[in-house]
Amino acid sequence: MKNIQVRRTKDALSKVLSGVKLDMDGLEDNTILFDSLDLRHGFVQVPTPVIKDTRLSNTDKVVYTLLLSYAWQARRCFPGRATLAKDADCNQMTITRSLAHLRDSKLIRIERRGQGKVNIYHIRKLSDAYPSFIDKGAR
Repeated sequence: MKNIQVRRTKDALSKVLSGVKLDMDGLEDNTILFDSLDLRHGFVQVPTPVIKDTRLSNTDKVVYTLLLSYAWQARRCFPGRATLAKDADCNQMTITRSLAHLRDSKLIRIERRGQGKVNIYHIRKLSDAYPSFIDKGAR
């Protein structure tokens, strides 16, 4: 499986965040300064097909969004079920069911690392879950 890296440059960030005031002078790539305190905690973009997917529960969508949030910060994510449950405001059994549903829906791949270690969650291509969605970047 081929991994695709996305490099966030100043120019690309300026286009994506056109409504957000950014001071880009003298900053290296991947650096954002927010004047608004509420935005300093981060934000997540969720693909529209996932939001509109009626097969997914609201909890599934929240868990998927949390995985995106964790992965965006470090390009990979491996939160424990306890962390996910705390952040999603639910119990660990609900997280287990939601992760299984996201896996079965082909939105994530779970890499098991062994007893006592947290799993690594891979965000799959949208075209895996939604065959009519064409991922033009993956060839």
